[in-house]
Amino acid sequence: MPHPGPGTRISGNVADLVRDAARADPDKPALLFSGGRTTWAELDVRVGEIAAGLRALGLVAGDRSRSSSATPPTSRLPTSACCAPD
Repeated sequence: MPHPGPGTRISGNVADLVRDAARADPDKPALLFSGGRTTWAELDVRVGEIAAGLRALGLVAGDRSRSSSATPPTSRLPTSACCAPD
């Protein structure tokens, strides 16, 4: 998946972009962090799990949610920013 240039408008949401990247390069690192990495395929699965959990709580497209964490940054933190119920 080519990297869009500065000022490029992107349609869809972050979950769509993750899904597209996972299809194009599933084994390519999406997140690099101290002690490991997460591939696009792994990130896509995690984003789907979090979105399903939000739907199970009753959130629907257009709802806003907020989360916070007192835990140190890990690969799980960015995935929560990618999730939106369809």
